[in-house]
Amino acid sequence: MKWIIASDLHGSAHYCRQLLEAWKREEAPRMLFLGDLLYHGPRNDLPEGYAPKEVIALLQERQADIFCVRGNCEAEVDQMVLPFPVLADYCLLESAGTILTRTICRPCIRATSCSTATRTSPAAPCATASMS
Repeated sequence: MKWIIASDLHGSAHYCRQLLEAWKREEAPRMLFLGDLLYHGPRNDLPEGYAPKEVIALLQERQADIFCVRGNCEAEVDQMVLPFPVLADYCLLESAGTILTRTICRPCIRATSCSTATRTSPAAPCATASMS
């Protein structure tokens, strides 16, 4: 199965629209979002087209197709306003005996997030989402 993988919108409706256009163009059934969906963080300038409420509205239509992992700018308040889970510390995706994992290293959240992506094969059945 084809996935679109994205991260770091930081509340930009401008870039969210571009992401949704790419998602449609690529005909990927699902998206894996790697964090920092709504908030820009205290160290960052406001991104172009900053409008987190608009980002929420833009993503609602595809909420069942979005898998999201917490970034270093996610907070509990983000989960209160989004219609899909965004606070997971990890996501496991399985396809043909290969597991792709994405996790955020909680102790390492400082100026940037410390994240790891690893591939292993063969492996146990996926705990989060099947790519088939």
